[in-house]
Amino acid sequence: MKQLSQFFFVGLAGFAVDFGVLTALSSSLGPYYARIASFISAVVFTWALNRSITFRTARRANSPLQELLRYFIAMLMGGAINIALYSALISVIGQEAHHLLLAIAIGSLAGMLANFWASKKLVFRP
Repeated sequence: MKQLSQFFFVGLAGFAVDFGVLTALSSSLGPYYARIASFISAVVFTWALNRSITFRTARRANSPLQELLRYFIAMLMGGAINIALYSALISVIGQEAHHLLLAIAIGSLAGMLANFWASKKLVFRP
């Protein structure tokens, strides 16, 4: 439970990085390229925090670069779950602002749980 709560708070900090980079770059790069840069920034940021806080006691079988690559791939899986669930919910419940907020929250929670599992079992193995 402690690791899950730490992972959640690291994810919140990562969301802030993601949103900050997106906001800073969207006017010059456009919303799509800026989103790529913000996602990569958030993944690297959360990897560093999860590595040093959430999973600090995990044995390091790989180099940091290999671990980062595995983490990045794991985050793509959770991101796909997030977007798929978000899209499915919006198609069913509608696109009003309160529905978008609900869909984002549910998609993010599902993605976070998948990312936690993947991080714990595939990236930061005990």
